[in-house]
Amino acid sequence: MEGKTAWLWLPAHTKVEVGQMLTTEGLEYVSPRALDALQHASSTIICRIGLSGEVLAMADATTVLHEFACWNAEQALLQAGHEPDPRSWAAIEIKRKWLKGEATDEELDAAGDAAWDAEWEASYATSDVALAAASAAARNAAWTVARVAASDAARVIATAAARAAASATASVAVWDATWAAVWDAVWDATWAAQNAKLEEMLNDLLKEGEEK
Repeated sequence: MEGKTAWLWLPAHTKVEVGQMLTTEGLEYVSPRALDALQHASSTIICRIGLSGEVLAMADATTVLHEFACWNAEQALLQAGHEPDPRSWAAIEIKRKWLKGEATDEELDAAGDAAWDAEWEASYATSDVALAAASAAARNAAWTVARVAASDAARVIATAAARAAASATASVAVWDATWAAVWDAVWDATWAAQNAKLEEMLNDLLKEGEEK
């Protein structure tokens, strides 16, 4: 176990510094995987924790979480079982512009509404139940990323998009199979891949902070 680290989304309104040793109470929601830890998050401050409980690095991951949600929405659309409506892709594009200050809240809201309408129409356009389920999940992901959110709500958007993307992938895989076992396996594999992506993004963020 030597040299391994874990992740903790800092509880809201908690004052912590790099190098600080956290108590057992402070480590209640620590997890080896960042995405698992995110399920219990109440803020967007990510900490990388040593096995001793020492805070090794920390940063505000608000932007990373929004970008992670965009990535998940793209994965969901790719698994939708049909070519997604351009309005769905546009919602993600507008969200990325919004993150750069190049789109307004109103434009983001409008893009989200358009994405919802587009995928809703697509889900009713097919008689294939699995594809309809995947399409609905993709619609959810595209709409979710286009929500305008306060800083601390980025964690909610990121989690919802990840779950929607996992659902889209699993929906296509399980139909006409032993669905429960297949669903669990596909979901777990997708969740692991999502976690790997999130940790890659978080590690890049923490590295940038260390280099400043």
